[in-house]
This record gives sequence, C-alpha cells and structure tokens, in this order.
Amino acid sequence: MIKNSLNGIEESILLTEKFKQKLKLCFHECFSKDEALLLCWGSMARKEMGPFSDLDLILILSRKTNNRKVKKFHDCLSRKLINRIDLLEAYDLKTLSKIGSIDGTDRQAILLARPVCGNSKLKKDFLILQNIFHNQVHENMREILHTWSSLFSVSKNIYINKSNNLKFSLGFLRHVIFILLIVKLFFDKKNVVWSTQKAITILGKLGEVNNDTQTAFLTSLNFILEFRNKVQFFMKNESYYIDNNLLNGMAKKSNCSVDFLKSRLEDNRSNIVLSSKDINKVISRLICKKSTAEFQKYENLLNILIDFEKEINFETEEIIMDTKQEILLVLLAHRSKNPRILETLRKNNMTNWYIVYGIAINLYSSPQTLLKLVKPENKAGSYIYKLYDSFAWRNIRLYVAKNKIADKKVLNYIFNHKNSRQMDKEAALYTLTSKR
Repeated sequence: MIKNSLNGIEESILLTEKFKQKLKLCFHECFSKDEALLLCWGSMARKEMGPFSDLDLILILSRKTNNRKVKKFHDCLSRKLINRIDLLEAYDLKTLSKIGSIDGTDRQAILLARPVCGNSKLKKDFLILQNIFHNQVHENMREILHTWSSLFSVSKNIYINKSNNLKFSLGFLRHVIFILLIVKLFFDKKNVVWSTQKAITILGKLGEVNNDTQTAFLTSLNFILEFRNKVQFFMKNESYYIDNNLLNGMAKKSNCSVDFLKSRLEDNRSNIVLSSKDINKVISRLICKKSTAEFQKYENLLNILIDFEKEINFETEEIIMDTKQEILLVLLAHRSKNPRILETLRKNNMTNWYIVYGIAINLYSSPQTLLKLVKPENKAGSYIYKLYDSFAWRNIRLYVAKNKIADKKVLNYIFNHKNSRQMDKEAALYTLTSKR
C-alpha cells in the first residue's frame, strides 16, 4: 500500500481530534454553554474522519436560542473547516424524537450520536432519550435488517456503479462500520463503544465471529481508511470514487503500479464479501434470540431474505406478504424483483418509512410506484400529504431521485418540490441526464 508513517486508523483519529477542536471553538463563539447542545455522529463520533469527510452534526437548542445564532454557527463552521456540513437542527428533544421515529437515517443518528459540548442538562436529557431508543428491541431489529439489506441494494445504484466507491460499493466502508451498529444495539448496555475498531474486537471476544473474520474486518477498516485518506488528500474534496484517472495519479505519486492498487482494492472487497456470510449468521442468531416466539417460526424466511446471493421466487414472496411481519416486509421491499409485489407493499404501507425506503431504492420498482412514494394519490388523506412534504421524508425523495428506473415525471416533480434540498435536485438532474 502507499507508504505512510501512520496507519489508516491512527491517522483518522488524529484528523478527527483536529476537526473536533475547531468545531468546539466555533460552538463557543456562537453559543453560551447553556444555549445549546452539540452532538456528532458518523465518522466524527467514530474518530474515523478523513481530511475532507463531512461533518454529521445535531444541534439541540434551548428555548431562548434564536435562528440568527444557528446561522452564525453554520457560517463559522464554513469559514474554519474545509468539510461539508450536514447539520440537523432540532429545537427540542421531542422534535428530534419524532423525526427519529419516522426516518431510519435520523434514528441511527440518535442511536450513534456522541455529545461534543454544550448544555449539561440537555446532554443528560438526550442520553435518556438515546437510552429509550437503545431499549426499543423491535425497532432496533428493524434498523439492523434495514441497514444490512440497504448496503446490498444501494451498491447497485447508478451513482455507485459508475466506479468503485470506497464508501458504498460491496465490501467497503459501509459494510465494515456496520459492525458498530450491531454492537451498539445488542452488546453495549453501558454505551461506551464508539469506534468500529473496538466494536469488531468486542464481537470477536464474545465469540460472535471467529478470528479470521475479526482479522479480515480489522485489516479492511485500516486499509479503507488509509486509502480513503489518500484519495481525499489527492482530490482535495470528500471523494470516495475510484476511477482509472485517479488510480493513475495516485500510482505516480506513490511510486507503485495501478495494477497493484487495483489488486489491493479487489482483495479487500473479496475478503469482506466472503466474511459477510458470517455476519448473516450473527444477524439471524441475534434477531431470533431477541424476537417473540411468534416470529421465531419465520427464521427460515429470514435466512432466505438475508441471503443476498440467491433469488426469491414468487411463491415465497407471497408467503412473506401473508406473514404481515414488518421486519420481513422491510427486507422484501429491498429484495423483490416483482413490480406488482412492490406496488402492493407500497399501497399497504404508505407511512412506513423503512418499507418505502426499500421500494425507493429497488431497481425493479415501476416508475408509477416511485412517483406515488413522493407524490400521494388524490385519494390519499391529508396526513399522507403532510408527511410526504415533511423534513422526515427528505431521504425518500433523494433515493427515488437516484433510482435509474425513475422517469422524467417523477424526477421533475422532485426537482421542483418546494422542500427539495440541493442534493435532491442534483440527484434528480443527474438521473435525468443519464437517460439522454
């Protein structure tokens, strides 16, 4: 690999600490310690930041804080830090809890968020909320299965397929850091595990994975972080894409061959994809252990759904539909290749974010179904309209926009939606352009 005095894990820890100090300075410039609580999640919480990794932040405000200070904080971060800022604002914990109860992305943010600085009472209250989320067994099983299946679904997306992607492609970063979610939700009662490295080690010590799998994940984590850091230093932005032009440039700078870099990437992918079979066994065992006696009779269906290398026939899909078990339906939304099944799932679960998300990224959904995920039918109630226009539905719009099956009608709808973000519009435009 590219020579460096620090390995990928060590270098990322140092980078994270550097950014965190600047983050604290910005916070204290804009708020008194009683006005707000700042939390981080993502790579900062894990101490796995690259030189241009985005900042995943949650800002909880006390009632006496105003919007002007929030803008000042955002502007300060933009001046002092080179990173893209993903700032989730919540004016109170009740609002944060409500959003996290709908959107799986926000739920994970709450589950994995780590206090940085600010109001000590808000910190105490947040930790109570976080503990409530940690103790919601069914919701956490759903979160695990949704996240694991989406890793295999998202990797088929046109954004990912255009090149290797160190974050989303099969066998790379998202597959490795998934171990942390397993440990946080099932083995971290004291809420002390934050890094992927520690989570992998704990899973090994508990005997949930064997030594070979543990070594494969630790080696992969170190390799991916090191390679990611080199890519971002080279590109001067938060890049995860690996194409031939980038490899040629990195090879020249590092005095090694392009074939050598490609072989390291492929070796990493193969090792993690192979080791993922062991993770399937861990997931199946944990889900069945934690679930009700009623659900345990569906263990065979669960194992079929998380075997992503095998096709599911129509008869099995019908059996799964008849169970009406939410976490099986979440998996089916990702796995089904039958547009009729996907439309039926949508029709019967219009307000279930997890099922709708699976349909949104499924490349076998029909364009008509995708449109109905973001634009309710005329007969839909006012609650559906309000929900689909809300902040909590933003990632459904994003992933429908990224689905290459989406037609011009749905892409134009998302591009012109009053609550679409810049990234939603860019995704819709990219998918539109790719059709020409």
